[in-house]
Amino acid sequence: MRKDLKNEYGIVNMEALVADIRTRSNRQDKASRGYELCETRLKLQRKKKYGNADLKLITELMADAGFILKIENDELIISIDASKLSKVKHSTAGRGRTITKYKFSDIISMMQHMTDKEIAEKIGMPMATYYRHKKSLKDSIYYRSLDKEKFGDADYLESVSGNTYF
Repeated sequence: MRKDLKNEYGIVNMEALVADIRTRSNRQDKASRGYELCETRLKLQRKKKYGNADLKLITELMADAGFILKIENDELIISIDASKLSKVKHSTAGRGRTITKYKFSDIISMMQHMTDKEIAEKIGMPMATYYRHKKSLKDSIYYRSLDKEKFGDADYLESVSGNTYF
């Protein structure tokens, strides 16, 4: 086992261990890296016997985070299940999306006589978010299928399919 993974008391530094496993995982070529298991083996020097209940609890908790723990012949085997780990790493944290009451047709109508800043203030949206939504509007099939001559006609804008919420 690498000496830099242990502290002065001989206890494995989990942060260094995870970094080591990630490094080993990153060394695999990108095509085969996908969801294969990466594994590290550590020699155990037990000073205290842990019960099966303790080990079972730790194993279950680590499994939820994408780590597989096994003890065989006084070796601790830590594997990474990349499919579970990626779900944990790329969770849907953060603020949820709020649906506005305005549809694409309403925004296009406003764009004919208002500035971007005025539209963003009217719909109560930060400018960065407005620009991001405006980009998705302009990239949409709905916008590309519109007749540019009829942008002022609200009935026409609402009648075209794909008129979703902004």
